[in-house]
Amino acid sequence: MRKFWFSIPVAVLVLVVAGSIPAQPVNYAAGMTYTADPPLRTDWLGDSGGELTDGVKDWAWGPVTGWDGMTATNPRTIVLDLASAKSDIGSVVVTVFVSISSAVPPQKQILVSGSSTSATAGFAEWGEAVTKDTGDEANYTYTWTGGPFAARWVKVILDSQTPGSHSLLSEIEVFKAEGSSAVGDEWMLYQ
Repeated sequence: MRKFWFSIPVAVLVLVVAGSIPAQPVNYAAGMTYTADPPLRTDWLGDSGGELTDGVKDWAWGPVTGWDGMTATNPRTIVLDLASAKSDIGSVVVTVFVSISSAVPPQKQILVSGSSTSATAGFAEWGEAVTKDTGDEANYTYTWTGGPFAARWVKVILDSQTPGSHSLLSEIEVFKAEGSSAVGDEWMLYQ
């Protein structure tokens, strides 16, 4: 009995779906400028103008900036300028330094709003950034997720837990909404 072997070229079709490979989240606030009201206390911890958007979130006195509770009134606000309008803001993350022994408690409330009009007007309230208060001395991450929303300016309003308490922050991040992409599905043919 004779055996015959033959081969037939086979084409394999593979679908590569955009987003199937985990991507790094886009932080619109990275390196952006901001203003504070009341002004941040620059003679105390210092703020070279970029402490809150430089990507450093260590739990330490060095990478934080904020307000001295003895002189700063409540509420305390930061307005970030994203340099251009963004149509797909999905979340805002505020990293707050907490040191109970140094009169730096967690914040009572952090509200998030956005404006496409100006840095001083037209803000629409988006909601509250929440955290889990562990009672520890650490960085607390307050997160608002409610987008997508459009804005050029993002305002974070901090209300300190008790009068006379300091409010210290180490980072504010404004993330692009997950799943928002201009890239469509791609087909690849392997033979």
